[in-house]
Amino acid sequence: MIEEKNLRHEDHGVVNSYAAILFDLDDTLLDRRRTVERYLAGHAARARLSSDVASAYRARFHEIDENGHASRASVFDRLGAEFPTVGSADALLKDFLEYGFATCDWVEGATHLLAWCRSSGLRSGIITNGSSAMQRTKLRALDLAALVDVILVSEEEGVSKPASEIFHRAASRLGVRPDECVFIGDNPMADVDGSRRAGMMDVWIRRGFEWPSGLAPASRSIATLADLPRLLELSANS
Repeated sequence: MIEEKNLRHEDHGVVNSYAAILFDLDDTLLDRRRTVERYLAGHAARARLSSDVASAYRARFHEIDENGHASRASVFDRLGAEFPTVGSADALLKDFLEYGFATCDWVEGATHLLAWCRSSGLRSGIITNGSSAMQRTKLRALDLAALVDVILVSEEEGVSKPASEIFHRAASRLGVRPDECVFIGDNPMADVDGSRRAGMMDVWIRRGFEWPSGLAPASRSIATLADLPRLLELSANS
């Protein structure tokens, strides 16, 4: 566990260099893998699956889910076809929509970092791709509306990352310029390259994505959220 006292301090160098920090949601603030693991365990119990079937279903879910990038319909169509004794595609999808993100897990250090943003006088926000219903469910589960200043969901905005427009809208709603913003996310294309092209300082959190060949390296990268305050301090003093 990261101690909050290590993050909750005001760093005038950081505040003077950047006015806002923007975050991706899934696998940046919300630990999607751990949340889905919790869901799959609950589903196995509700469906009274044997340990062998539950293990096979879990492994196949992760294979075809593509870390949330595959469409929900396609995921559960395939699961329903491959595991007919577990349930129909419609029944499996209904269960996921009801229980999948009813309870969500934080990425380690996320709440401490959001508190650090507030205590340092930094504005903060979230830009997330996905459907309004699904992403708002996750946001409510973590009570994120109370912890950041703005939230942009791609379906509601009619534009998705990596388009510069959604990054510029977030900066505008925070009352700052894009070049006064830091954006942190795990997806090299949508988060890192998108924010960089929008004129923000991009930070890649390394959480499983392979860096695409041919894509320019991230401006900065971190292994954990706890690394961000120190990285910004060093950037401000460089």
